[in-house]
Amino acid sequence: MNDASKYVLARLKERGYRMTKPRVETVVVLASAKGGLSLPALAQKVAGDEASVYRTVRTLEKEGLIEHIHDGNGQTFYAIAEHHHHHAVCTNCKKIVHLPCRHEHEVKRIDGFSTVTDHEVTYFGLCTKCG
Repeated sequence: MNDASKYVLARLKERGYRMTKPRVETVVVLASAKGGLSLPALAQKVAGDEASVYRTVRTLEKEGLIEHIHDGNGQTFYAIAEHHHHHAVCTNCKKIVHLPCRHEHEVKRIDGFSTVTDHEVTYFGLCTKCG
């Protein structure tokens, strides 16, 4: 179990969630994945029923502990939400790379908006393996 999974499980416990085996395993698998996993891929890696994995993902998303990453073709991937960052997605193999947000302070003000609370940036292209 890595630090990210320990952090997420501790937050869930603090918020009154039970530490069921499928819930713990879902968090551990997500925390050890590089980039992100689709729901079907995640469900395949977790022993237990698929419905528990789906419920856990909904709970983690509701609690702000995971993020969803869109691949540009309608598929969604999930990853542990750590610090703010952006994504690069390979349109061929679906590899996801997390990128630092270098200009977050510049996106605080947009003409026509009184407040900007958040932003999301995803780059699409081919990874070095596919390109």
